[in-house]
Amino acid sequence: RKSTMNKMVQDVLASFKTVLFRHAFFSLCIVSLVLFSRGLESALIWAAGCAWGFIDTLMMFRGVRKGMTMEGEKSLQEMHRTLIKRLAFAVMLVMVMLKLGLSVFGVFMGFILSHIFLLCNLIIIAGRKR
Repeated sequence: RKSTMNKMVQDVLASFKTVLFRHAFFSLCIVSLVLFSRGLESALIWAAGCAWGFIDTLMMFRGVRKGMTMEGEKSLQEMHRTLIKRLAFAVMLVMVMLKLGLSVFGVFMGFILSHIFLLCNLIIIAGRKR
């Protein structure tokens, strides 16, 4: 089971550039849709959410790639550190936006939609590699 999972993770990591390109393209489509339907201010807030999703994806992939080079417990510790960094970034972004009096709804929606698309993208890649 472990070797199968590692092979699947390796296949996804090998498709890293494709995943990032699709992620950026989808984010651009979302922001464009919001720009035309809600205006520039809303589009900028949603763009911040999509950028947060993109940065979060980069942090996640970096943590996975780093963790795969380590043995058991050290790998788990690296994954925990990555999770804490991702959470800290999220909290800081939301706090700054609230302090500036900006709406966080668009940020969260951009983030959530970008991650939903990321999951779909990973499922497609994993399905092709089987």
